Amino acid sequence: LKPLAQAGSSRNSHCRGSCRTSWGGMQATLLGQSNATWEVDKVDYKDEECFRRHGGTRYVQIDFPSANASRVPPDQDAPVLLTDESTNENVSVQRNWVCYSVFVRGSDKAVDNNMEARFAMSKYRHFGGAFMQVSFMMLVGVLLLAFSAAVQNQWARVGTLAGVVGPIYAGCGIVSRWHQRKYLNISGTSQETWFIAILCFQTAAIVHAEWARPEPDYGMLCMHIGYIFNFTPLKPSSMHIITIFFGLLPFCLLQVSGPLHVNEDLTDFPFPEEDGVSCRSPNSAKSVVTLMMPTVILFYQVIVIMRRDESLRIDMLESGDLKKQQQQLAIERAKLEEVLSTMFPR
Repeated sequence: LKPLAQAGSSRNSHCRGSCRTSWGGMQATLLGQSNATWEVDKVDYKDEECFRRHGGTRYVQIDFPSANASRVPPDQDAPVLLTDESTNENVSVQRNWVCYSVFVRGSDKAVDNNMEARFAMSKYRHFGGAFMQVSFMMLVGVLLLAFSAAVQNQWARVGTLAGVVGPIYAGCGIVSRWHQRKYLNISGTSQETWFIAILCFQTAAIVHAEWARPEPDYGMLCMHIGYIFNFTPLKPSSMHIITIFFGLLPFCLLQVSGPLHVNEDLTDFPFPEEDGVSCRSPNSAKSVVTLMMPTVILFYQVIVIMRRDESLRIDMLESGDLKKQQQQLAIERAKLEEVLSTMFPR
């Protein structure tokens, strides 16, 4: 269970006396749990004091040490120590549509939507720091490319990089750093759909920036593909939509059709020929490399993200099983302590 817990207003003292929690419309009072450890699921606060300081109602999970477990009557053990990991007993990870992995229930082999939602939320929490840092690093690289394009009077490229691509990188870093609550609660909402749409638009803008230069290059697109696959907390299907349909395919069409700027004045000058080949002939070898590099990198990232997603899901199940065993150990230890205490005279 994930109780909705509202912390007190004090910032300097820990949870003493009684705190009231609620779940599923029921109320329960936890008495005397002064050493309780608060683990915030949606917001990564260090301890209960930090949770109080930043305030608000959050989905939390409360673990009690074995010393306090003895205070709970035997018939109340299950409501206090039971968490949503206890539903993992019949859940397994199964490959779906070759590239994707899902949680399935062992009883009916249906997709476990509860586990899928928890896994999506955990990715936003775990990838938050790397996503913020790399977003700002990508912003610096884009500004340098925009400055280089301005020196070469490529103003259409400057406008695309400095006006579209760079601000989106900056927005991603700012939201994940200074609006952490909103960032951690974005999973499964309409805001996540808008987030995916913005990244799609950014990827198309990167392709347009390459189209606006005399000689397209695959470097910026490959960096962006690595950014999407390795640092964004999105689902693999969303990553594929962003990078394939708005990145690789338009870039291949660009490479076939040619760049935006063609210096027509050069047609008035003679071009030397070497071995019967004009210098104006397209460099087919370079064109093939420009097409192949993003394709190979994208294919490699698809394989890596497939293995990583499956490994993260398996690790989530195993950590849930380990936590259940630790909780069961605390219960058994409390029962043994109670039995031993009755054997000695008072």
